[in-house]
Amino acid sequence: MDSNKANNLSGQVRDASGRIVADEQVAIALRYKGNQASATYTVGSGDITLKHGAAAAEVVDPTVGASGVVADGTYATLGAMVDAINLSPNWEAWIVDGLRATVSTAILKTISETTISPTRTKVIGLLVDTSAALTLTRRISAKRLNANRDQNAKRSVVERVKANVNIGSGTLTLTVKEVTPAGVAVRTLLTKAGTDNTELDTGEDARHYQSDFGNDLLVEYTGSVDLPGSGAYLDVDAHIEE
Repeated sequence: MDSNKANNLSGQVRDASGRIVADEQVAIALRYKGNQASATYTVGSGDITLKHGAAAAEVVDPTVGASGVVADGTYATLGAMVDAINLSPNWEAWIVDGLRATVSTAILKTISETTISPTRTKVIGLLVDTSAALTLTRRISAKRLNANRDQNAKRSVVERVKANVNIGSGTLTLTVKEVTPAGVAVRTLLTKAGTDNTELDTGEDARHYQSDFGNDLLVEYTGSVDLPGSGAYLDVDAHIEE
């Protein structure tokens, strides 16, 4: 028996269902773990700027990226962005609704400078501009936005997926992929073509889509052209077995 599976003795099931609409999926989870009194984050033109210091007098953190800036032109994938952030002793980041290979150029939604109360546990979600990313994505993971959880000895299960986009032209494709906690695709469990402005429903058969213990599932509804800024949705019925 797989050792992870053998350790999975609690039999608990945690609901992981959710709906993703335009501009609500989380590209990167971010946490400040430094020792300064205050920290801030800004997203502009796809670049992430991180500062810390005295309250209302924060300065760019030179331990991050290039002088406190993680530029999407330099760090062109989500994996490269989180790696740059994690090199700093003051910050922690991980990929949420995406893959390490997801192109990061221009996909992050603009956020004006925002203060993080440095409780050392608060996690911020940096959001995706859906029309730029061309996809609605939800990751089924025990961790998601909780820095203290991981997927070890847990399994993600997708029961059903519903999605609808009025794309106007082009094609739509639904995929369910098994991914590692770091965001590397292991295998594709489902590929299904969608129809413009018509709800796609996988039905009850989707309950068979499950990851191996220790891995996550990633559900994506992707268009070949810009997705609309409103009206689109991705509903995922899912749970975590632990």
